[in-house]
Amino acid sequence: TNENAISGNSITTVIFDKNGFGWVGTSNGLNCFNPESANIKFTKYYHSTDMNSISNNSIWKLISDKEKIWIVSVYDGVDYFYADAVSQNPKLKFNRFVPALKKKTGLNLSPNYYLLHDSKNNYWLATQDKGVLYFSLNEKMEIASWQYLLNEKSDFSSLVSNDTWHVFEDREKNIWISTWDGISKFNYSRFDFQYFNFDRTTFDITDQSINCLLT
Repeated sequence: TNENAISGNSITTVIFDKNGFGWVGTSNGLNCFNPESANIKFTKYYHSTDMNSISNNSIWKLISDKEKIWIVSVYDGVDYFYADAVSQNPKLKFNRFVPALKKKTGLNLSPNYYLLHDSKNNYWLATQDKGVLYFSLNEKMEIASWQYLLNEKSDFSSLVSNDTWHVFEDREKNIWISTWDGISKFNYSRFDFQYFNFDRTTFDITDQSINCLLT
């Protein structure tokens, strides 16, 4: 095998950090490369017994958050690392965030599908069948506040479904959450939701299961 090649052909996510480095998430590890290099080589990062390694090799999403890159692994974790560190030391320290979440909230939120850092400096973690965890962090990367957002069958202003896929902030700073049962739009002033789902009479949405949002 080519030691400079990418760690796997099943590519799930690609982003570029503030320094121009490319990051590729695969079903078999994390890869970093310099797109300006004449001969592109991939530095690979895998899960190991080292607590500073990534939580899981099966990576679902990579999200850029100013100084940090967040790694969402479907079944085993949410990690982050500092983008500037890669140019200083190829042996990166990955910070495992799920243990802190469990300690603070008492919740087991895996599987995870998406993490959004919004313009109000809050975070939204979308999970499978466990709704959305809404939280904020202090300067020490400790959880300062949190709230569990769930579907309540008798409350039509709650999240439309606990099976969530994606969280998106639009140009007007509205938060949208896609789920298996439609879309929820968050209202910050009332701290509740408006939902949109499939209606066979109006066909406002062609299907209930919404896995991604984009404008």
